[in-house]
Amino acid sequence: MDEREGKPCCTVQELLAIEPLNKSVIAAGWLGKQRKISKVVEMRATSNIAGLEDTLVIVYPDEKVSACESVIELCLRSSAAAILIVNPKQILSQRLLDAAETYQIPLLFHYQPIDETDVVFSLELVVKLKDKDKLIDFAENSGLHQVTTILQTDLPTFLKGLSTYLQTTVALVNSVFQIADYCIKGEKIKEDELSKITKRICRQYHQHELNPNLQNRYRGDVCTEVGELIHYYINKLQIGDRMFGFLLVFKTGDHLNGLDLCRMRQTGLLCTKELMNQNNIKKIEMKYKDQFIYDLLYNNFENEKVLVQRGQYWGWNLRVPQQLFIIEPDDYKRQINKEQLLEELILVAQSFLKGKFQQFIIAEQQEQVLVIVPVIAEDAKTCRKNIKNITTLLQENIREALPDLGVSIGIGKFYSTGADLCRSYQEAKQALELGRFIRDKGHITHFEDLGIIRLLAHISMEQLDDFYKEYLQAVIDYDGKNNTNFLEILQTYFGMNGDFNLTAEKLFMHPNTLRNRLKKIEEILDTDFQQMENLLTLSVACKISKICKTGL
Repeated sequence: MDEREGKPCCTVQELLAIEPLNKSVIAAGWLGKQRKISKVVEMRATSNIAGLEDTLVIVYPDEKVSACESVIELCLRSSAAAILIVNPKQILSQRLLDAAETYQIPLLFHYQPIDETDVVFSLELVVKLKDKDKLIDFAENSGLHQVTTILQTDLPTFLKGLSTYLQTTVALVNSVFQIADYCIKGEKIKEDELSKITKRICRQYHQHELNPNLQNRYRGDVCTEVGELIHYYINKLQIGDRMFGFLLVFKTGDHLNGLDLCRMRQTGLLCTKELMNQNNIKKIEMKYKDQFIYDLLYNNFENEKVLVQRGQYWGWNLRVPQQLFIIEPDDYKRQINKEQLLEELILVAQSFLKGKFQQFIIAEQQEQVLVIVPVIAEDAKTCRKNIKNITTLLQENIREALPDLGVSIGIGKFYSTGADLCRSYQEAKQALELGRFIRDKGHITHFEDLGIIRLLAHISMEQLDDFYKEYLQAVIDYDGKNNTNFLEILQTYFGMNGDFNLTAEKLFMHPNTLRNRLKKIEEILDTDFQQMENLLTLSVACKISKICKTGL
């Protein structure tokens, strides 16, 4: 109620929270959204203008644009609470829009039939809902109905509408917080700074996700480069366990109020609906791409000319030499489905590769991420060095963007023709799988790094099992009876290329202690570590023991 006159009273923002005024378009002056409205007046060119304080003025433009603008200008100078223009026939002059901003009087466009009775009814309804503390719930349901009936599907328009309503900067990011679109309002956040702020928010968000005990999970604060405090709000764009991205709102000064958050959620629903449609279209397109990639990996082509022609259809030049590698997650701390995980991994890898190559192939294959990139170097040695550097940088980029995800990478050999990519694919898979047994998690292994190990992949598990037990069973039995870790010591020793200091550091023991224990292992195995052939045999046996334990 209006405390001064005992009349029903609400703010402009509250009145626009429900139908029919929630379909109004904000043209200017929205900083005055907290102005009080206690009465509604229809105004035409011939109307008298007086006593407009706390009044929502409804203007019906006639054929004379200048007459209409004169009425609006007088309303602005008379401190009307807000001005609603029904079916505006032409765009208002910039002078009027600027005046609305200066006076902070909301100037609204409404493109459907509406009269004074409709607005008065809405005003009375809002007051009743406020008294019962049900306005936000009512606005939420009203907005949900609007979301399900809206036909427009344009993400930039949704963002611009929210940015205008909140008078602040908003951004749409994908599931790994890469900016897809944004709308900047005000001067607090610069365009070139938005990406840096978003990365900081990403890190804070993942910390919250990994710690369910933290409160206010989707709200926080960051600072600009000049020390300006920014409140941020995160709205998940999610259906079931399928994450499409996030809607971010940045706010200086006061926090968003309940109706602001309600509008943010409504915009989030609109964005989710559109992103889901885009994703469905993308899936249809990827079915055809995946078929081509499958044929490429298994050489299902009549000849190389056909391969090159089909590659050109997708914008890939397979006439030039290509290098292939595979990325596979080691583990993932967040509860997330594998499809979502691989999609996030592809998004991060794509962003990195775009900065390195004009064209490349990236796709999900058998719960792994396949990457094929063009080769610049002419000889295999330089090519191997270059691809090792690129995959190392890529792994670091993935670690930064997805801090709770560890990945390993397997690299195939370099071949000069696209027809041989099928061989490189099988080699990359072997490098990935066998690399786990000569290195720790998070390894990057080139097929040529495997050495003798790659020959073992073609030997039966029974033969491999017999071989390693023939040479290591004595140590295994000794560990079992005496609760020692001599087999681990031996495996680590060979893993560190026989370096005493590195092995001791890895096992957290003194080098002299390590020497004594290796001497004991010599006695148990009845062998001589001074003989190179004995060391080679035991090294291979240790590698095989790791393979057999996992059943690879």
